[in-house]
Amino acid sequence: MDGLRILIVEDSPTDVEILQRHLKRLADLNPTVIHASYGHDGLRSVRVAEVDLVFLDIQLPDMTGLEFLDQLQDMVKKPAVIVLTGSADETTAVSAMKAGALDFLNKNKLNASMLERTIKNALERHQLQTALLSTQAQLSTMIQEAPVGMALLDPELHFLHVNSTLAELAGRRAEEMQGKHCRDIQSPLIQQLEWMCQRVLFSGKSYRDLEINSMQGTDSKHWLCSVYPVKTQAGHVQWVGITVTDITRSKQTSILLQQSQSRLNMTLEATRVGTWEWDSRTRKISWFGQTDRILGFRGNSGDTSMDHFLSQVHGEDLPRVKEQLKAAIREGEPFELEMRVLRQEGTVRWIMSRGRVEHGANHTVISGALIDITDLKEAELALREISQAQQRFVNDAAHELRAPLTAIQGNLDLIHRYSNMPDEDKEEALADVAREATRLSRLVQDMLALAKGDSGALIRRDPLDLEEVIADAVQAVSFQLQNHQVTIQLEGITVMGDYDRLKQVMVILLENAAKYTPTGGTVAVGARIHNEHACIWVQDSGMGIREEDLPRVFERFYRGQFSREADPGGTGLGLPIAKWIVEAHEGTIHLTSLPGQGTTVSIELPLLDPEEDPVPSGEISR
Repeated sequence: MDGLRILIVEDSPTDVEILQRHLKRLADLNPTVIHASYGHDGLRSVRVAEVDLVFLDIQLPDMTGLEFLDQLQDMVKKPAVIVLTGSADETTAVSAMKAGALDFLNKNKLNASMLERTIKNALERHQLQTALLSTQAQLSTMIQEAPVGMALLDPELHFLHVNSTLAELAGRRAEEMQGKHCRDIQSPLIQQLEWMCQRVLFSGKSYRDLEINSMQGTDSKHWLCSVYPVKTQAGHVQWVGITVTDITRSKQTSILLQQSQSRLNMTLEATRVGTWEWDSRTRKISWFGQTDRILGFRGNSGDTSMDHFLSQVHGEDLPRVKEQLKAAIREGEPFELEMRVLRQEGTVRWIMSRGRVEHGANHTVISGALIDITDLKEAELALREISQAQQRFVNDAAHELRAPLTAIQGNLDLIHRYSNMPDEDKEEALADVAREATRLSRLVQDMLALAKGDSGALIRRDPLDLEEVIADAVQAVSFQLQNHQVTIQLEGITVMGDYDRLKQVMVILLENAAKYTPTGGTVAVGARIHNEHACIWVQDSGMGIREEDLPRVFERFYRGQFSREADPGGTGLGLPIAKWIVEAHEGTIHLTSLPGQGTTVSIELPLLDPEEDPVPSGEISR
């Protein structure tokens, strides 16, 4: 430990002299000591002198030690603080530790050994707290960069974190919402979310994918919202999480489509619309226009019974369709039906029919129009799957982040609560905190990478020599591969792509191979041209992957049994990141494995087109 800058804030010359005498005996600390008799002078020294450590007397001429600590919290760069107490000041010292001090010493029991141990422990805890604050800042960045609106509230429904996306949806600025209660924010969206948050606090259950809407002037806004509890290990609600997606555009598109179809209902000129009519006197249905094509009828005269007409309706939809038609006849109201029809060639199509019922003196006529809405239904299903995938990612992220944060908080609480903890136990707890902080940092970085991919991040399009990319990746993981037999087989291959991203893919695959292959095992990497594609492979002789785990290896946060046992600290995001990068390059990635025999990962990328204009530093969006 070199060049430790120490400030003593103490008004007793005798106590200062005793402390300085002990510090001089700690040669390995190489301390530079400055002294202030008054609290204000000490605070000024902290601002000017870049102090690493402060010894603080509990009672100063111009302020108390607690007042000193309170003013210290407003500084950007805060040193570690050790409180100096008299024989009867330990209760006050404990209060000082709650206010931000890291330890305390009894001035009447000082010795060099105790002083050195206390200094080192305080500096280690200060360093870990600084790292934890940095990790929390990274987590806040991830929330801010998320492509959906996100917020975290305390049980009193004050906003702890809110990203700019949610603030924009609420019509406010993020800094205006920070720290405020839901009811103090004038926004139709937040007012409805407050009601959902109250339900979550009352029931302890999640409310997912709820659609809410609001009229703002002449405009209608629609949002897809999820509100969920974040619980402690004891099951108590610690925070309330919110995710919001603006679906106004898709809703407006749907409404416009329905309005457009309503205007075209009875128009035979529309090539994708058919009309039909049922008359109670003949008990027959007649149809015109595109009805034959929509229903898949062949060689039909366009005049058949209602039973034959309904025989095309999917069995799961038929009871509902019959009931809606009966209700329309009974009430004489316009109707709208959505149903699946089984066409004669075996395909299933979604159709929508709108119509009306007219009751005459002696008969009833039902007329309507048909349109094929299969494309719309498939688009709705795709949108729903995207929303569910985003929700799963947020839920998985919250679950994965909670474990290391809980471990860090638990160990720090132990150290804080038991100041006389044996050094061995304290070192073990600090090691656990450091390990979990490292894991949390890696997890946040991986999630940020995937968030960028989900939000359509750009990749570079430059001519690349794959041999150089792979060689660079092998060099980057050479330390992990040093105890393995490594073989490299490369050809000169040029592709268009992003050098850093493709190197990241190779590093992920090589690190996995090294991690799950025992010492002395083989790792092979290579590239060649096959079927007009660049083919890259990484093969190892490691533990392999169970057959039941193989279909899920590219799922986010998923880790097979062997992986969890060999590397408990992994994130389960490496292969999903690799898959995103490869597909962004219009390539494919495939994995095969046998337990106990090893794993092979294969990648295919398009070769550089000789006729493609190789513009340097070009970019394409994904």
